[in-house]
Amino acid sequence: MEGKGDIVPETTHPDDLLTLIGRAIDHLRSSIELFEVEDRQAGIEELSTVIRDIESYVEHVEADPLLSLATLPTVRVRDGLLTVTEDLAIVIRQFENAPS
Repeated sequence: MEGKGDIVPETTHPDDLLTLIGRAIDHLRSSIELFEVEDRQAGIEELSTVIRDIESYVEHVEADPLLSLATLPTVRVRDGLLTVTEDLAIVIRQFENAPS
C-alpha cells in the first residue's frame, strides 16, 4: 500500500491535448528546477517524460475529443508535437554530452 508521499509513475497516455499540455508544463518546470540545482540526470528524466507523454498522445491523437470540438487539424497538432519532441531530444543530448 502506498503512502501519501509516494510518487506513482504515470503509465497512461494523456487523453486530450489540455492534459498533455498541463503535464508537460509540470515536467518542464521540474526539469528547470533540477538543472538549476545541478541534478542533471533527474532533469533529463523529466524532459524524457515529456517526450514519452507526447509520443503516447500522438499515437491516440485521433481519439482526442477536444480536437474535434476545436476543429484543430490532427495532422497539424501531431506535426507540431513531434517537432517539440525533436527539440527536447536535442536539449537532452546537449546535457548528456556536456562535461560534468
